[in-house]
Amino acid sequence: MAPRVLVRATVGDHGEFRAYRLVERDELLLEVLREADGRAWQLRVPIAERAFVIRLIDEIEPRLANPKLLAFDADGTAMLGQAPLGPHDQLAAVVLAEGDERVLALWRRERLRSGWSWTIDVAIVPFDLGHELCSLVRQSFATLDEDPEGNLADNRMLQRGMDDTALQHAVADSREGDQPWPEST
Repeated sequence: MAPRVLVRATVGDHGEFRAYRLVERDELLLEVLREADGRAWQLRVPIAERAFVIRLIDEIEPRLANPKLLAFDADGTAMLGQAPLGPHDQLAAVVLAEGDERVLALWRRERLRSGWSWTIDVAIVPFDLGHELCSLVRQSFATLDEDPEGNLADNRMLQRGMDDTALQHAVADSREGDQPWPEST
């Protein structure tokens, strides 16, 4: 059975955010789709580590208010914080800079023999949408508490102000049992 959409929201003019519960892995899949080119970033987070993830979000969000205070290294990276996801995994919140562009990334890292290594699990948004990403991550975990089976997808889309036609398509998409769930590109 394909995972159901727990939260689905438009992220500014950037694209769309979706959260799914992966029951077989006991993980929350956070996905950011970029409208401009169809790219998708996916971040898997163990549900059991939600307290650490929420604490990380709470710690970094105030720092997003004043980007001029961020300290970037020579590679254009500003580490905002980390949260443990397991003995050899962590979630890092980083701001990446290239020229005048800035993005916020929630990025999973794993400890190898040679040290910490970035994985392909990442959710990226433009820096000015960082607060919105933080809010959507919190909302995704709250939805798990409210309805572990993911039956609130219809209500979440209504709260986001989707028109009736868009809502009908979105609900139909989230209920399709025979379609594969979104893959990263």
